[in-house]
Amino acid sequence: MEQTPRQHPNLIPLRGNLAGHYRYRVGDYRVMYRIDDERQEVIILLIKHRKDIYE
Repeated sequence: MEQTPRQHPNLIPLRGNLAGHYRYRVGDYRVMYRIDDERQEVIILLIKHRKDIYE
């Protein structure tokens, strides 16, 4: 993810009010993040179990 944060088989770009954010699947957990291109950073916003991520 460090080298290609927008390209991975377990990566889903989010839509709607979460546009610009990404969801990455790691087993039963989901990592939600956004990318700051200007600062060249991946900002982790949330890590939760898949049943709780969108509450």
